[in-house]
Amino acid sequence: MVQDRRLPSALDRWPRIRDRLQSQQPLFFLSYDGALAPLVSREDMAVPSRGMKEALRQLAGLCPTVIVSRRGRQDLASMVDIDGLYHAGSDGLDFSGPGLSSGGTRAMSEWVVEIRSLAADLVRAFLGTNGVLVDPRDITLCLHLDPAAGVRPDEVERTLDSVLRRYPRLQKIRDRDGLRVRPRLAWDRGRAAARIAAELAPPGSGRFPLYAGTNPADEAAFQTLSDKGLTFVVGAVESVTAAHYRLQHPNQLESLLFRLLDHLRGAEGGLRQRR
Repeated sequence: MVQDRRLPSALDRWPRIRDRLQSQQPLFFLSYDGALAPLVSREDMAVPSRGMKEALRQLAGLCPTVIVSRRGRQDLASMVDIDGLYHAGSDGLDFSGPGLSSGGTRAMSEWVVEIRSLAADLVRAFLGTNGVLVDPRDITLCLHLDPAAGVRPDEVERTLDSVLRRYPRLQKIRDRDGLRVRPRLAWDRGRAAARIAAELAPPGSGRFPLYAGTNPADEAAFQTLSDKGLTFVVGAVESVTAAHYRLQHPNQLESLLFRLLDHLRGAEGGLRQRR
């Protein structure tokens, strides 16, 4: 695993990447926030560019393409509504698509009921508290805090901890966007990628996994696929990463996807070369 400054550029090393794909067809995993769409302060404003959407539309017609996100699967599908795409929501706990079995290790409907119950309890707990939004998403829940409203994150977390004592099967997670709650399962994006790859790209299938995501959100997937495929970190690198290549921002990922499309069609450089 290496730090950001030592990671080679995926665009600069495109010939080497293309050579790895000469006799294999890709299975592509793409993280939504930070990779397909820029990281923004309001999640509802995180939208892929027109070019990125076109690249996804074409890619989904040529190879299995899986969109991964902490968002709920249904929310994710509405954000990227393109025929043929696979969607892996809630960090891959809930995924769907042709040829895939049901995601997760417990009935999704049971988790939804539990998350909704927690959301109702949290709404009551924060009643009268300005600047706290309870956001249930299928089988996960997010707490959004508005610093301008004078909300105290430590007090919010203590309240959340108190309510969560009644939900031992759920766990709190801190990430770059604040506080989340998800099922207490030994599960991450790496396990999700491994399970989906086992179904869509089993040994002997000739399919080769590629994964583009962010650090640290997708590190588990980078580690899982480090010796099985190629991995790309998009954007800032905040900690040691297992990714093979670096892309500075989503626009560079878009360029890589169009190069891949040209390669898959056997007309590299002739369809829509982007730099």
